[in-house]
Order: sequence, then structure tokens, then C-alpha cells
Amino acid sequence: MSDSKKTATSARVVAVVVCLALALAGALLVRHFDAARSQSAKAKPQAAASSPEQILAQIPDPNGDSQTDKAIIQARAKVKQNPRNPLGWVMLGDSLMQKARDATDETYYDPAELAYGYALQLDPRFVGAMDGMAWVKGDRHLFDESIDWGKKAIAIDPGNAAAYGIIGDAALQLGDYDQAYADYQKMTDLRPDVSSYSRGAYLLWVTGKRQDSFWLMEKAIRAGAPY
Repeated sequence: MSDSKKTATSARVVAVVVCLALALAGALLVRHFDAARSQSAKAKPQAAASSPEQILAQIPDPNGDSQTDKAIIQARAKVKQNPRNPLGWVMLGDSLMQKARDATDETYYDPAELAYGYALQLDPRFVGAMDGMAWVKGDRHLFDESIDWGKKAIAIDPGNAAAYGIIGDAALQLGDYDQAYADYQKMTDLRPDVSSYSRGAYLLWVTGKRQDSFWLMEKAIRAGAPY
């Protein structure tokens, strides 16, 4: 590789890592300076719905044609066709949480949590639904609850890479870097992909290991992502 290409690649990696570091800084600021909102979320009772129709009624109609919007439409159609299949509800919850991330829109949290909750009503041991609940709780900044759901999932499926990642996210937000390292390493060992690599790079950057973070983020970039 020529020097110019190497320089361009390094610059791109630096830019990505810096963006991730800024994102984490924002998350930490929210944690420290937005405690009131977090306490309000903790006090808020978990949403409940007695029927699939009530859950579906809470989902905003997708107003775009992105991959995530299409995933919501497809998942919604599947649960309408077979509301007794817990996997369909988990797929719906996952697409809603992805939309919440894409659009930075917290209004998708409630229907996503309802979807995961309904999947657990159908199958109380459905690990994918537990992962989803851990994801929602973490995004709501209810980190202890997120860890609890992740541990429930791992107790059933010790090879559940996603749960280790979510628990590591919560540990990172709580300032327990050693635990985050352990969880992210376990996730990477189980599933080396963009999600595990980028998490590890993120943590390495935050803890001052810049060169290692660049190297791992390059692996994440090469791995690619569906979204």
C-alpha cells in the first residue's frame, strides 16, 4: 500500500474512533447530568398491553423507505399473520430498536418493549426476547435492569454473544471498565464481527489505548454492518 493510501486509511480510522469517543462522551454526560430524566424513566411503570392489536396500534407508521423501515413493515406483517410466534415479536422489537437508534427517537422504546414482553408471554425462556429487554433497558439508562436481563439470557444460553455485549455496555456506562473489558472480550471470542470489534475499540479509546483502538476499529470497518 502506498504512503498516501496508508495515510488516508489512518485518517479514516482516526475519524471514526473520534466520532465514537464523542458519542461516548455524550452518553456519559447524559448519565451524569441528566439524572432527573433517568430517575423519571425508572419510576415509569413498564408498559403493558393485553393483545397483539394493542401493541401494533402503538407502532408509528414508517415514513421512509430505509432498510429499517422495510424491516418494521415486514416484521409487523409477520406478527399479524402469526401472532403466536415469539420470534416474530422479537424481530419486530429489534427493528423498532434499530429505528430508535437510526432516528434518535425514544418513542419507539415503548412498542419495542411491548413486543419483547409479548414474546416472553408466549415463551418465558426465549433468549432473543431477553436480549431485547436488556437492549431497551440499557437505552433507557436503566443499567442495572439491563444487566439483569442480560444475565438471565446468559443463564439459559452461555454462548449468547449479544447478551455479553449489552452487559458490557451497561458496565461501561456505570464506569466499571474492568467488567466491560471482560464482557466485550467474551463477546468477541464468541462472535468476532463489527459489533464486538467496534465495542472493543470504543473501550480501548476511552481508556487511553489509542493505537490498539485504531487497529481494532480497522477490523470493525472491514467486517461491515447490515445497517
